[in-house]
Amino acid sequence: VGLLYFGPALHWWLAMLTHYVPGRSIADTLVKTLLGQCLFGPTITCVFFAASLVSVQGLAAGLARLPGKVRQDLLVTWASGLCFWPFVDLLLYRLAPVAWIPLGYNVASFLWTIYLSLQASRSVPKRED
Repeated sequence: VGLLYFGPALHWWLAMLTHYVPGRSIADTLVKTLLGQCLFGPTITCVFFAASLVSVQGLAAGLARLPGKVRQDLLVTWASGLCFWPFVDLLLYRLAPVAWIPLGYNVASFLWTIYLSLQASRSVPKRED
């Protein structure tokens, strides 16, 4: 997920964000942070959950379980991320040179991936239709 999805997605996200919100003022930094927490974060988390389920259960079974996984764990994972990522965002957008922001995110992402791996490994009860 990191090399094939997160790296390119982060590159695209940061390019788009710095194009539409180019400043480094406090207001610009807060807008970038808010957009990241509302759009980028939940999307990446869903992709991570999908990749984890597919890698363990296969394509069809993993994708079949994805809606249950999202219902069960997305909100709590996203809420947990609100205790971590806004601080990373504020620090990087405000203080780091633009060229160093991806490196900062990759270091933070390494730590966050440990947490996500624990969340992704939680079992999803089988749905009885």
